[in-house]
Amino acid sequence: MDKGTIRFFDPGRRVWTLKAPAEPSPERKRVEIETDCVLQRTLESKEAVFVENTDGDELWIQLRNTTQDPEVAQYLHDVRSSLHIPLRLHPEYIGAILLDSTTSKSPSPDAFAFLAALAHHAAVAIKINSIRELAEPLAMMGAMLSDFLHAFRTPLATALATFELLELPNFPASRIPQELTDLRTTIERIRNMCSRLELSIGRGQTAMDDEISVNELLDAVLSDIAPRRAGSAKIVSAYADSSPSFRGNSLLVEIALKMIIQNAFEAMPEGGTLTVTTKDKGDSVEISFRDTGIGMDEFAKARCLVPFFTTKKIEDGATGLGLPVAHGIVKRHGGNFRFESEPGKGSTFSMLFRRS
Repeated sequence: MDKGTIRFFDPGRRVWTLKAPAEPSPERKRVEIETDCVLQRTLESKEAVFVENTDGDELWIQLRNTTQDPEVAQYLHDVRSSLHIPLRLHPEYIGAILLDSTTSKSPSPDAFAFLAALAHHAAVAIKINSIRELAEPLAMMGAMLSDFLHAFRTPLATALATFELLELPNFPASRIPQELTDLRTTIERIRNMCSRLELSIGRGQTAMDDEISVNELLDAVLSDIAPRRAGSAKIVSAYADSSPSFRGNSLLVEIALKMIIQNAFEAMPEGGTLTVTTKDKGDSVEISFRDTGIGMDEFAKARCLVPFFTTKKIEDGATGLGLPVAHGIVKRHGGNFRFESEPGKGSTFSMLFRRS
């Protein structure tokens, strides 16, 4: 066969979409065909269809005559034989692999069996990829909500404690103004958290217009996390002299930082050192986290970025979302996410954000 394409079928719109031409070019364009009668035959039969001689096939001739695109029409005119193999996962029909030739020749039985197996594995891979594409934003939203729930606990507990103090019959009247001022500050903090969450959900976490000062954001994140981990590990900051900055979504970057730091603390259950480094690399900003924890073996390293994979106990609150979410956020910013790890020697995670 001379050329091959993959076409996906949209059952809602009844449209065939050309996704992957065999010969990509800068001029490549998305092609949608509403009435591909030849592919329709494959859809209806759910079996492979081989057209040995397109000049003698009524449906193929009809397709040539109804195609409006001159380039597609010329391509259809040049094709002499065509093999259509369905991409399906019972009972779902995803699309078809098209193998076209400028000569009239039939595939051998072995070639046909190979192509049928290839189509099945391709359908499985496409389906898994679509699930992963759906899982990533869901995992990110779950991590964001989880992070906010953790953040809410501290100010809510502070507000509740203030109310309990004010209700004491012998509470000194002279301290009431200061307690009310502190309570107001706490409530403002909660309101700001709600506003940030609402804004991020409303704009779909896609706005990348915040000017992010890396050192300042890290200080804020570490000051929020450190009290929860008091005494468990030492934090060493090795920042660039002048705080590097880049444009992005500050809330998402904050979540990514918290996910990495949380993972580092969990990797050091007996204590250790977390070294946080920032570097200004001119056209990019690098943030690195090196822990002295338990590290990862080859099995864990190969799977640590897969959503829901975890080596920790589920009953201890492990979700398997921390590293995948951080990785996904860095990718959304067009950056690079790298890591090194060795059992018993700890791990280093690096995030590289490019300046626009």
